[in-house]
Amino acid sequence: MPHLENMTSDICTGCSACEKICPRSAIQLTADQEGFLVPQNRCENM
Repeated sequence: MPHLENMTSDICTGCSACEKICPRSAIQLTADQEGFLVPQNRCENM
């Protein structure tokens, strides 16, 4: 599985699996300009 930093829209399906398995709850799915859910890494802010 690619690291979140390398995640691109052609790989990410918006399934929220990364958000659910993150042990620090540091991933949040947000809608992009087209309305597709993409992961945002908030780990640096924690």
